[in-house]
Amino acid sequence: MPGWGEILAEWQASISPTLPAGDLDGIRDQYIQRLRELQGRAVIVYSSGWLAGRTSNDVSVQGDDVHSMMEVCRDVEESELDLIITSPGGAAQAAEQIVEYLRTQFDYIRCFVPMQAKSAATMIALGCDEVVLGNHSELGPIDPQITLQTPEGPRGGPAHAILRDFRRAQEQTSSDVNLLAAWTPILRSYVGGLIEYCSQQVQLAIDVVARWLERYCWRTTT
Repeated sequence: MPGWGEILAEWQASISPTLPAGDLDGIRDQYIQRLRELQGRAVIVYSSGWLAGRTSNDVSVQGDDVHSMMEVCRDVEESELDLIITSPGGAAQAAEQIVEYLRTQFDYIRCFVPMQAKSAATMIALGCDEVVLGNHSELGPIDPQITLQTPEGPRGGPAHAILRDFRRAQEQTSSDVNLLAAWTPILRSYVGGLIEYCSQQVQLAIDVVARWLERYCWRTTT
């Protein structure tokens, strides 16, 4: 397979007056098809542009993504899948939906993580039968990401970090009420039910990943 420099050269060569942005989609599809032919498995790329600096909710694992998975799985004949993931993660429920759906479509799923799969994306990887990592590849904690509406706009944060900050605020302000002013800008974003929601999300991630590991990646064969 070519390196990034060779693919970049292909993309630059594809730039023309009719394709001023180049044929990046066509080049990507070409290599996806080549992988499919070499391995005899269906190939799905589940990737977002977060490593290029995009930070909107559109780059996260969301519930709507399962509909996209259903669409790309239409008319797929292979019983095995190569799933390529690059994602900062997102909602634990969305990861659960995606994996449970893919499990109805494929008997065996191999996951490739070319760069990073974090949070809920790590959950998806651990719901596969096999995970393939490079020396530079990275998984993260199975820590669901929570979106908070702040005065500065939507901000995302790990559920564990939100719970940890809330407990720290309780401990510090109970011993020194003057510290409440320092915690107020953070705590004002914590709407009713947030702490319970974060706790539920953390437990959900633990429960579903433990079940998947036992059922798929860590299962014993006789």
